[in-house]
Amino acid sequence: MAAASATIDMSQVPAGTPPAGVTPNLYNNPPSLQSTIIGFAALFYILTTITVSLRLYSVSRSLQKVAADDVLCILAVICTFAYMGFLIHLSYAARHMWDVPLSWLYSDQKYWRLRLAQNLFNPLAFFFSRAPVFVLYRRLFDAPLHRNFSKACWAGLIAAFVLYIHTFILTAVVCAPRAGHSYLDMDTFDRCSKALPDAIVQGAGNILLDAYALILPQPIIWKLKLSRQKRLNIALVFGVGCIALLASCISMYYRVQLHVGSDTDWNEGAYDVTSILELNIAIICSCSPAVWRLIHGNNTRSAASRGIDSTPRRPPRLFFSSLTGSIAGLLGLSQNASKSGSSGGKSFGSSSSATPKDPFSQGSSDHSPEYLHSSSNLPRNAAHMEGYEMGQVHRNEMD
Repeated sequence: MAAASATIDMSQVPAGTPPAGVTPNLYNNPPSLQSTIIGFAALFYILTTITVSLRLYSVSRSLQKVAADDVLCILAVICTFAYMGFLIHLSYAARHMWDVPLSWLYSDQKYWRLRLAQNLFNPLAFFFSRAPVFVLYRRLFDAPLHRNFSKACWAGLIAAFVLYIHTFILTAVVCAPRAGHSYLDMDTFDRCSKALPDAIVQGAGNILLDAYALILPQPIIWKLKLSRQKRLNIALVFGVGCIALLASCISMYYRVQLHVGSDTDWNEGAYDVTSILELNIAIICSCSPAVWRLIHGNNTRSAASRGIDSTPRRPPRLFFSSLTGSIAGLLGLSQNASKSGSSGGKSFGSSSSATPKDPFSQGSSDHSPEYLHSSSNLPRNAAHMEGYEMGQVHRNEMD
């Protein structure tokens, strides 16, 4: 390649053969996906930052400990934003191959170093964007009633780890130049090309994981003894992942084109756009229950301050590490405090003239009803009360 560069000005040679009737345009503003990549990246820098900030605000506002899925979400943001930074920096090359100067590919080692860094951040960003969803599901729905569901979440988490971490290792091994070689050596290009089929495997895995994460909580949601509208609302909150699933399918097409097509840089740019959408929607989806609950709680307090709701106000809700903590506001179960709490006929609010016994104090019940998010038997404070009510709903289902 060095000998060729000595006799040919590669900056004036297109990297690909144009279709019939098309003239290469190397430097006069050719068609490019650069503005699309930058636009999508800028949009999701803003949207994802806002969404994750609301999630973290919900945690700090509730004085609740940061959960594992919160940490994974932060790691997802770091890796995804770094990945998008590389995409923006390299977006100038998102052209048709006949509009790309050959010098960009065979004279610039910096280009390939950045490409390698981008390709290493890709599987990390995908793993950390998928993992919080399954960890969140375990935290929300984990209970003796849902042991199989917990195992299913672990299966999804392990599958994501195997899928993405093996891609990271493979890329690092085959695409980094060996000792004594450079990024521009044909040996490096030949070895790195062996990783292309793995991109298709990862794309298929993305589709399966997104579909799995989308379907996984639906059976539990639709078995809740709630109004159809409330169940639909909950399903829609988790259904944000439909957008990520659609992006995964589109991304799969461009992954295949990268392997079988000849317009590599254009297909790479199109794939970059879909990957931005995939990653950020997955992060937003993992934050949606907390954001929904935060907004719903603010609306409820606003209505109460205007005198719309005469129900006595409770202390501020905490950010539970459970199903109750993330979607209790959506379920609207706080209104159940005045209803019967079990199939045995014991009521949370008695019409008797005698002072009712506090149902949330220890020893106030003859039996210990199971509720979803805690190993303790009875709620210890107002924040746990909704978890107790949720447990009663599931207990009634079993009865």
